[in-house]
Amino acid sequence: MKTHLPFKIADRLLVAVGLVTVGYHLVMVHWQLQDSTYHYITHVFLVMAIAALAAIADALEDLRGWRAKTKLTLALAALAGNIYSMTYLRVNAIELELSQPFIEVSDMWAIAIAVAAVTVLTWIHWGWIIASFTMIFVAYFFWGHLIPGPMGHPEYEHYFIFSYMGASLTLGMFGPIIKVSADVIFLFVIFGSLFRHTGVLPLFLELGKYVGNLVRGGAAFPAVIGSGFVGTVTGAAVANVVLTGSATIPTMKKTGFRPEHAAAIESVASTGGQIMPPIMGSAAFLMSSFLEVPYVDIMKMAVIPALLFYVSAGIAVFFMIRAANLNPPKMEVSARLVLRTLPVFVLPMSVVLWLLVGYYSPGYAAFYGIVVMVVVALLQKETRPSWPQWVEAFKEAAKVGSQLAIILALVGILAQVALTTNLATKLSQTVIGMVGIELIPILLISAVIAILLGMELPTPVAYVIMFVTVVPLMIDAGVDQFAANFFAFYFAILSTLTPPVALSVLAASRIAGAGFLQSCKHSIRLSIVGYLLPFAMALTPTLLGFPDRVGTAGWIAIGTLVLASVAGGASMYGYFLRPLDAFTRLVHGAAAIAGLGFVFNHEPVMLALFFGLMALGVGKPMVDNHRDRRAAVG
Repeated sequence: MKTHLPFKIADRLLVAVGLVTVGYHLVMVHWQLQDSTYHYITHVFLVMAIAALAAIADALEDLRGWRAKTKLTLALAALAGNIYSMTYLRVNAIELELSQPFIEVSDMWAIAIAVAAVTVLTWIHWGWIIASFTMIFVAYFFWGHLIPGPMGHPEYEHYFIFSYMGASLTLGMFGPIIKVSADVIFLFVIFGSLFRHTGVLPLFLELGKYVGNLVRGGAAFPAVIGSGFVGTVTGAAVANVVLTGSATIPTMKKTGFRPEHAAAIESVASTGGQIMPPIMGSAAFLMSSFLEVPYVDIMKMAVIPALLFYVSAGIAVFFMIRAANLNPPKMEVSARLVLRTLPVFVLPMSVVLWLLVGYYSPGYAAFYGIVVMVVVALLQKETRPSWPQWVEAFKEAAKVGSQLAIILALVGILAQVALTTNLATKLSQTVIGMVGIELIPILLISAVIAILLGMELPTPVAYVIMFVTVVPLMIDAGVDQFAANFFAFYFAILSTLTPPVALSVLAASRIAGAGFLQSCKHSIRLSIVGYLLPFAMALTPTLLGFPDRVGTAGWIAIGTLVLASVAGGASMYGYFLRPLDAFTRLVHGAAAIAGLGFVFNHEPVMLALFFGLMALGVGKPMVDNHRDRRAAVG
């Protein structure tokens, strides 16, 4: 069906608009073709057009079902609404800015149509949950004054509401969130998309093989290392699973890994990519904007927690392999492939890192990273994409960047409603009234909310909602503002590993042919430290102090977390140097809990208990029999 004329027209329009959009955003980094107000209107217009054309092309593949016809109708209506509303806003931009908030009825209609169009497109591409959630917030903006008690707000005039939803051209859908999308996120999406088409993924897998040959892990370490590296340039867990898992999961299964183990390893490694500097996904750039600090400072804060996540995951994988009595064969590493493709990764990433550390803007760093990558890729046949591959790379970048942009535009409205109505303060006062200013209960409530939000929403969206609702609650309870934001950031990410939804695990288990719940169980085992790290950051904010503000207490906490990861892995998988009996597993588990207790409360007695239990667990004679070790990890 893809060969019929309507589909060809829609697809070629998509390619053309996508290439124009990519070119426009690259040019705007260095040459300001228009001022910021017009730039953000243009950005929203282009990304909505791409999202609409992508939906139209998808629907035209097969119009025999009612779903496809409905999707086509809605996408065409959204495209028309986008053209009308953005044209109106651009023509009347100066008058709108000067007249705020006393706008005309025609202005309100324009922004209403724009909001409707972006809501429809978000519904098409991201599902009904976030679209409905935002509309509930909009309804609260209009009629929240009818709610009795502390959750109500004063009655607002309609012109005031529409101004704050976007007609001001500086708030709502044109507020700080869409500015980050236009100036940073879209450019890094291009950067990550080009990496996929210049042979970098095979490089990561080869490096993983090399590490797997050095450490008893075999095919597990290409997954851990490859997915982690890919995550640094894509920042999307499910996409990482699909991208790297199609290569790593079958390899792990061939070398003896159970399907659920392979799925768990891949999903955990891919999820961790969003927290690994230098490029940590969209939410990290939003955090930088919200906290009004340079992105490089966010990047530095993320270093120690990210390393702790991957070190703990690597330790757990090691124990999983030993407990299952696996001895994966060594794999041949292509030195030629590594030498040929390494510059395509190292040089652009070095340029990006150098510029970020030099406090240049992330968009500026992404631009030069893209330029260097293109130049280096063109120098060798092995890394030089063909013309169709270049087109596909830019088309993919435009589609992914646009899908992120439309949902961020919609969430900009949601965030504006929460801020304007002071909803965060009301929620904070309500929760504190229920549980008091008790830090642990408030952190537990925040974690549950973040996981629930992240189950069905992309990480940046879940983080934004947390930022305007729950993060103020944690700050009111005494949590450092950076630690509170990282808390929300981590749990928004970890929701992709958490049942009952666990989208990363779902994708990995389908590739592996494994049971979903079994894969979830092992994913949580491998990432258990990741679930505890946000609490550790909230209670020990010096963990975010890399490189010069960690302090002695912070380094002791870091060492304790690493050793607690060893004890926890031994307890969960029943293996240290040999298989462990039930009592020794309990001792190791108790040691891990004591270590975490020290990180949380800094009591010397907990540290002494930790080392005592560790010594007991390591020193006790271990069971040395020939039982089926696979039962230990079943």
